[in-house]
Amino acid sequence: MASVTALQAVRDTAAVKKGQSIIINGASGGVGIFAVQIAKAYGAVVTAVCSTKSIPVVRELGTDFTIDYSKENAACIGRQFDAVIDIAATLSVKDYRRLLKPGGICAVIGFSTIGHMLSYNFAGKRDGKKIKLCSADNKNGDELLEINRLAESGQLKVVIDSRYPLNNAAEALHRAESGHPAGKIIINIAEDDNE
Repeated sequence: MASVTALQAVRDTAAVKKGQSIIINGASGGVGIFAVQIAKAYGAVVTAVCSTKSIPVVRELGTDFTIDYSKENAACIGRQFDAVIDIAATLSVKDYRRLLKPGGICAVIGFSTIGHMLSYNFAGKRDGKKIKLCSADNKNGDELLEINRLAESGQLKVVIDSRYPLNNAAEALHRAESGHPAGKIIINIAEDDNE
């Protein structure tokens, strides 16, 4: 589902094309990792916004630029992009307008409150800049075929943050909720952690 969400945000909602610039806020999370790789596969110049510890992970995926959100506000870097993908829900509508080039598109995947979501929903289009909510729809098999094509070509891989045995599932959930994982968290169901 994370890869389908990323594909729909990059390909369908933001309509990213070769040579375009894109900034991905929340680039090291479950959806973000896939969004970075899909945008690179489509030929985009990618700027990733993530934490200090996640910068090596997103660089390994081929990002062109990185922004450490603990040291720099992505909305105040003085650059504009063809597309903004906001997964982390830390940017405002004003930030999107500042980051987008005229005619640019912002795909908002995450939001922190209902008010936050409504502000995006009513933002619409101004100065040719579009802000759209993106909710994954997995009813179309075309997405899975595209994900498969990208994986088979080596352009898309799963990044694993950590693995936990089943008896440590609570710790894995805690990591997922508060630890800002870089990639997916695996819970091994087998008795032996090495299986």
